[in-house]
Amino acid sequence: MSKLNLHIESVDPKSLWENELRKIVMVEKDMWAYWLWEYVKCKWCGLIHSKNDVFWHLLLDLRMESVTKLEEIISWDSIKCNNCNSDTDFIYDENSNIENLKERLYNSKESFISISKNSENWEILWFMDWYIEEFITIYRRELSQYYREDINEMIKDRIIKKIWITIPNDILSFSSMGTLEKYRSFYIVFEMIKTFFNSVPDNYNNIMWVTELDTWSNLHWFHHSMGIVNLELINDEEIRKYRINRSDKCNSDLYIQENVVIKYKESYNLWVRQFVKKFRHLLNEVIVA
Repeated sequence: MSKLNLHIESVDPKSLWENELRKIVMVEKDMWAYWLWEYVKCKWCGLIHSKNDVFWHLLLDLRMESVTKLEEIISWDSIKCNNCNSDTDFIYDENSNIENLKERLYNSKESFISISKNSENWEILWFMDWYIEEFITIYRRELSQYYREDINEMIKDRIIKKIWITIPNDILSFSSMGTLEKYRSFYIVFEMIKTFFNSVPDNYNNIMWVTELDTWSNLHWFHHSMGIVNLELINDEEIRKYRINRSDKCNSDLYIQENVVIKYKESYNLWVRQFVKKFRHLLNEVIVA
């Protein structure tokens, strides 16, 4: 990871300029490409390629640049499939994801975003965004890409059975987070999560949190150590048949946690110390949702 001075803060979403929103989306695009392995998809055979699949031949320092910058440097007319040499399509559409980001930040009951910048040039390197909405809205925005829309009532019933409460009107959704590949670090994400929860008003201390996490990621293990509950939808045969898999390399599931804000405010530092002690070998690895 590159060494640099960072400035981390939670900001008012409405204060962000258009160029800052585009920079956030560029960061997210790079995260999709190098960690979710979803960069381009072959028009003919359907093979999905990661950032490394496409740029493996470049020197490491150059390969660690964002895919947006690499596209500018190389100026390819198209990216060919490694399997059949056919043309590919980009999976992550920047324009539509800017609109999705704006909807989360501007059209939610309440929204939050934390940003990490290079203190020297104020370049955005990391971001995390969260918002508060009803379950049906969160399902449409975050979960419909994983499950067919007609089973949202089934998923709601599964949540109720898992935690024995009625679904509240206000739920906190951890929507997305990302970092440019060359600046990935556990230490940054620890500080960003802490910054976020300390910025949430106390009237939301007992809110429920719902999010989709890849079950094999190290961020999943971090949240698991803090008591997040896995609904195990991927092990439910009735629900699994409605599952939509974007990539066979990802294995995500739905997670919930009650009273999440107050728990993080009161116990976060202790949880971090316990996690670091147990998973010290992971601390230089990539962190994504």
